Amino acid sequence: MRLSLSVADLGQSVSLMILVGLLYFVFGLLGLELALPPSTASAVWPSAGVALGLLLLLGYRVWPGIFIGNFFISALTFGLDDNMLIVSIVSASGASVSALIGRYLIGRVVGFPSVLLEDRHIILFLLFGGPVSCSIPATLDVATLTLTGVLGPSEIPINWFIKWVGDSIGVFVFTPLLLIIFASPKSVWRKRFFPVGIPLLLSFILIIGFFFYVQKLDRKQHEQDFENQSLMLAEVFDCFD
Repeated sequence: MRLSLSVADLGQSVSLMILVGLLYFVFGLLGLELALPPSTASAVWPSAGVALGLLLLLGYRVWPGIFIGNFFISALTFGLDDNMLIVSIVSASGASVSALIGRYLIGRVVGFPSVLLEDRHIILFLLFGGPVSCSIPATLDVATLTLTGVLGPSEIPINWFIKWVGDSIGVFVFTPLLLIIFASPKSVWRKRFFPVGIPLLLSFILIIGFFFYVQKLDRKQHEQDFENQSLMLAEVFDCFD
């Protein structure tokens, strides 16, 4: 009987890890579309919020799913040669530790499960889940990319900042959304869908829209610069005719 229960528990845990890994990967694909060149970091990294939310809902046991999901996203981004394999492993470790530390600090300072009724608890929840814990993957990722020669010293500050902000925004938006949809008591959390959930979704949509608008303007500017340079070269050649 105990053996059958243990096998069932193990099977459930593995299934949840796979689910967490898949969700992290899928939301990571969305995050890759929001990368800010020349940086490799995303303006918004939804997977950071998904990872923390799933740890809060499902417990510490699913953290390997975060590692797996991040590893495959990193491998897709950087490849799997020797140096980049190290980058992927460190990045996956940073993402896992960030979610674990965020979950621990929230449980320790705020308490969870919690319906987060007090303003102080909401602020601490977002602070420890976002900027505090998200400084870990930003630091590890940038340090590893620098040591492997992907980033130069002058590129460290902007890459660290974008990574840190992107992960933090991911937590601010997607962790509350997951809790609103899945957390208990449902009677309390569901009431926050319209006053909290809808504004968060709209904010995220506006961020994406603004991102692609700026990207479009930047592309047009590059095209204009190329056209101007081509005209200048044509005028120079005309002078020699």
